[in-house]
Amino acid sequence: MMNKNNNFTDMVHSVLGESCLSRSIKTVIGESSLSRVQKWRTEHDTAAMATARFNKPKEQAKKEKYELQDWLRAHGYAYTKFDGYYQEQEMPQASREDSLLIVDINDKGNLKQLVQKLGAKYGQESVLFRPKGADSKSILIKTTPNGMGKETPQATGTDYGKRGGAAWSEIGGRAFGDKIDIPGSFWNDEDEEEDYLDIVSGDLYEWLMEVGSNSLLDDFKPQQLKNVIKMKLKKEKFIPNDDTEMANWCRKNEDDIIETVARATGAYFMSREDFLKKQQEEEEHE
Repeated sequence: MMNKNNNFTDMVHSVLGESCLSRSIKTVIGESSLSRVQKWRTEHDTAAMATARFNKPKEQAKKEKYELQDWLRAHGYAYTKFDGYYQEQEMPQASREDSLLIVDINDKGNLKQLVQKLGAKYGQESVLFRPKGADSKSILIKTTPNGMGKETPQATGTDYGKRGGAAWSEIGGRAFGDKIDIPGSFWNDEDEEEDYLDIVSGDLYEWLMEVGSNSLLDDFKPQQLKNVIKMKLKKEKFIPNDDTEMANWCRKNEDDIIETVARATGAYFMSREDFLKKQQEEEEHE
């Protein structure tokens, strides 16, 4: 019978690779010391995020926590668990959240972009990212739909052994927190809503052209389709989490988008030949 420890070691070999096994295995299981955290933050890009929002049902939060951990292991990222304390907007005090310190142990260089997507997927307001380096500074990055990617100024340093404030972390019973000045405008999403809708409608347009089956899509100008997609996004408050959701949304809404554009442009009330001629004449005058 195969030894259980050997079996687990084989699994880690296959997921993380031989070269990083010795320095990664402790990040896959159990807690780590504060000194280990400091070492990681010097040698690798790191990020911190809660595994689920504090107000989610217990079973859902548990499911999402293990789902996230499994995903990180399968894609070659190391992590360690810690207790995060974070004061949400308009909340009287900080709430405890199960959190992960994610380490780009294989130095892929894409952790900043990755953690933003993960934060959005799991409904987080923000995530923390710190480039590698002894003198590097952390930044807080928004992951809400309207404010995606918005960053605070760099932290002025890290407090070790200090609890309190808007956010701090505890690992192995010891506290630490990055000193970040969060301006009030950081939480103002109104100015960013249009930018977000423009980005997502552009992405959905690309998916619509890829998965759409109606040949009439080629008759319309890209901006005509994007405008209708944007209008539907506003109305439905649709927030896609990944490419699969985008593709499925486009398949579901293709006919409605075409009809709406056709009515708005006049194509619905004329022959295809006359409409294409009209489109060409408009392009010549632009």
